[in-house]
Amino acid sequence: MNLSISACKAPHWRANAFESAIHGPKLTQFHSRSYGSAVDTFSIILETQTPTKTLRHYTRYHPEDRWFYCHFVLDDDALEAATDSAAFHAIASTILAALKKSLRKLKNKDFNAELFQSDLSAYFDQIISTNKTNATVA
Repeated sequence: MNLSISACKAPHWRANAFESAIHGPKLTQFHSRSYGSAVDTFSIILETQTPTKTLRHYTRYHPEDRWFYCHFVLDDDALEAATDSAAFHAIASTILAALKKSLRKLKNKDFNAELFQSDLSAYFDQIISTNKTNATVA
């Protein structure tokens, strides 16, 4: 599966640091994995907004292209107030929570959403723990 997570619409420096930490925007670790035939390409775009605006996530599934597109909005103020580790955890939690709701669109399709979410969560946990270790050493 082709998976990309991009912070191109998130001008906050922590969102861009998260993209760098996960080795994005294209996550090559997921290329050899298969979660079913319904989705071949999974794109996640991150954006930041102040909480005074409505923070709305946007998803689209294109079955003819086997492409799932997600546009997730992060709370700009929360990223600013947090430490790097807390901000990375908040971004990962937002992605995983929004994905859980968004993947309902694939309910009757050939896609193992539980395995995908589990693998992505484990990957995020590994990156966040590695980042904590590197920050402690530095």
